[in-house]
Order: sequence, then C-alpha cells, then structure tokens
Amino acid sequence: MSAVLDIVATYRAPRAVFRRRAGAAPREDRAIAILLLACGLIFIAQWPRLSRLAFETGAELQPMLGGALFGWMFIAPLAL
Repeated sequence: MSAVLDIVATYRAPRAVFRRRAGAAPREDRAIAILLLACGLIFIAQWPRLSRLAFETGAELQPMLGGALFGWMFIAPLAL
C-alpha cells in the first residue's frame, strides 16, 4: 500500500495500519527512500541558518547551499 493510502487509512484505523507496517518485512527500497527524504528535510532546514550566516559574514549563499546539499544528500547517506 502506498504511503498516501496509509495516511488516509490511519484516520480510520491507526492500529491496523501500524500493525501492518510494523509486521512487514524490511525492504531496502523503503529504507533508502526514508533516508533520502530525511536528509532532504535536514538540508532544507539548514537554509535559514545558512542565509543568516551569509548575511552576517557577507559570504555568498549559493556555495554554502551547494556544500550543504552535497553533504546532506550525497555524503550523509553513505555515512548512515
């Protein structure tokens, strides 16, 4: 079942959805998708901090964002 259908089903029967998701065999495709989604969210969460740092120091924002993107989307999944 897709994640969207699971979200809808959770409103009706959260225990059944949790039981089905927890009882399912671990799948690598879902694990990597969740890992990349988490790394992407962390990267997006870094934008305000990097923007403030660029404003305070006068540095360019784009290289900072590029470094954070490379770090979170390419290096962090390998380390985890």
